Amino acid sequence: MVDHAALLPAIQQVVEKKQVDVVTISIPSSNKHDYCFFMGDLNLGMWMEMQRKDIERGLLCEKLERLLSFNELNKERHMRRSFSEFEEMRVTLGPTYRYNVEIHVFDTSHKMQLPAW
Repeated sequence: MVDHAALLPAIQQVVEKKQVDVVTISIPSSNKHDYCFFMGDLNLGMWMEMQRKDIERGLLCEKLERLLSFNELNKERHMRRSFSEFEEMRVTLGPTYRYNVEIHVFDTSHKMQLPAW
């Protein structure tokens, strides 16, 4: 078993920079280990093509599969540019952060951050 952690830059518009960062991170070959965990704040945002109101509506209607299809990490994996050797379990819950503190409302600060997993 091997584990690895990283923090990638939080620049939502620069997916290409994150791809380079991921490539330069020394990720052990997954075929040499039974289990390989990669954890961290990857700052791979959600749904650059979607409007915030559509994201929130999708979450309220529990349309997780559709929303996950717009997830940058999933797109990168499917295009085999980053993390293509990794498998992710089926996601069955909504995002767990980007809420206002202590209430069940998405970020209403001046940042207006999008919900993410």
